[in-house]
Amino acid sequence: MSQGKVEELPDEYDEDLHGHQDGGRMERRTAYDIKELHSKLPHLTNDQLRAITVLPEGAPLRQGGMYCDLSDLERGAFLAEGNPVAESGHYYVPKNETGYELWNLLTGGPEASAGR
Repeated sequence: MSQGKVEELPDEYDEDLHGHQDGGRMERRTAYDIKELHSKLPHLTNDQLRAITVLPEGAPLRQGGMYCDLSDLERGAFLAEGNPVAESGHYYVPKNETGYELWNLLTGGPEASAGR
């Protein structure tokens, strides 16, 4: 270690405490990053697609959290129960990371039916 510099060592318990993957960080992506979703959501602008966080495959869904699956919008919003994880071929969007107007557009909520 050189003088004046602090060497950071990895916390051996960080992954257990925070559930990180891929070297300590889970990659975040948006609906804009997933080209398949551009054709599934043609009514949304590129800026709206960029504002939609999609959980990466293998990410845990928070028990009791509200989600929608962009690969199955007909299902509507659902509550995560048990210890679910984001599965391959599904595009889970957490409600708590999505603005309410955009959430309503995705799930057919009040704002969507009002024509916004």
